[in-house]
Amino acid sequence: MPFDYLKTHHGELLQNMTETGYSESYRRLFELVILNILDNAESNAWISFHDIYDHYCEKGLSKVRLKAYAGAIGSLMKFENEHTYPVPGQRVTIAKTEKYDVLSDEFKNLIDHFTRTHRELGNTENTVHGVYKTGVFFLYSMQARGCRTLSSITEKDVMSHFHFPDGENRCGYGTAEFIRRLFKCGLSWKHDECAAILAFIPKFSRSRKILPYLKEDELTRLRDYMDNSASGITFRDKAIVLTLIFTGMRRGDISGIKLDDIDWENDLIRIEQEKTQQPLSIPLIPVLGNALYDYLVNERTNSNDPHFFLSVTYPRMSVPISGAAINSAIKRVFAKAGIRQGDGDRIYPHLFRHHMAATMLESSVPQPVISSVLGHASPSSTEHYLSADFVHLKACAISIKCYPVAREVFKV
Repeated sequence: MPFDYLKTHHGELLQNMTETGYSESYRRLFELVILNILDNAESNAWISFHDIYDHYCEKGLSKVRLKAYAGAIGSLMKFENEHTYPVPGQRVTIAKTEKYDVLSDEFKNLIDHFTRTHRELGNTENTVHGVYKTGVFFLYSMQARGCRTLSSITEKDVMSHFHFPDGENRCGYGTAEFIRRLFKCGLSWKHDECAAILAFIPKFSRSRKILPYLKEDELTRLRDYMDNSASGITFRDKAIVLTLIFTGMRRGDISGIKLDDIDWENDLIRIEQEKTQQPLSIPLIPVLGNALYDYLVNERTNSNDPHFFLSVTYPRMSVPISGAAINSAIKRVFAKAGIRQGDGDRIYPHLFRHHMAATMLESSVPQPVISSVLGHASPSSTEHYLSADFVHLKACAISIKCYPVAREVFKV
């Protein structure tokens, strides 16, 4: 019978939410949804949590309210299927799969064929999910135009997904590549249909924006401020920022660091990268080691959680730090140090990664070495950082002193 586990264990769920610090209003939302399920599932012939979500969609709720219900129903579905409690800071929503669920059988089969094939090939979940999400949205838009089979999709249908009626682009190179990857995989399933759609997908030139980077004076001011004992920066925030400065690690890799990943005896940090699933060993220099040790001894809660950095928002749950919390930590430190506080100034973890790559490029460190230090799966990934290599870019500049230039060009 549907909802059996929820019927017998919902009291434990609500009690756990109280113990783990959920607000009374959010806990009450769960309680109302549970009561609705228990009282009305049979009379309304609800057999899945998607039926329940559809019920709330039909009530004309505001987007904010419907989003809250989607989160609660998604958590209850996970509780029913996996017998796991909601975790503060981890967002679950039933709305994520809404577009997939309404796709025609043939469209679903294409998506399933792709995910199954690429998981068997060993591709990372991030890569698979990126194509999955983009592909579902593309097929959903095709279905909204009346296409329910691959053979019914025309060039006009495909172009409508990429361009507005006035010719402006709706999306670009990245979206096209993800959709192209989906249909290339589909060639082994329905060759002719997928080959036809591949021919319809427009080609976009791949452009890269100039990467924001940290200036040396900003980094010096940042280091000086953190070295000041009266700065008021927490041990955790200082350790996070210094980890970024001296390792150039990605945000997801920092949140994933385990206690056992730090080899104190050999002064190394050994991780498996979240993005590439490749191992990476990084030297643990004294200034970083001291900051990590200070956090471990003075601030980190006595928890059995294996992660090194823990959330301070949900201390009773011993939840690992989230990527958003790492962003917030950086912004707090920059704000206290008075760095990048102007309108439009961007502050995010990859600034440090860009700085490390650009510094090594300016010092003529070979690209394969830089790729090894940063944990790139391919040396070609370093090319993304060439736009910030101002030392060598200046050396390539051509003098204009031999060319006539109007005086007005140099007016400020």
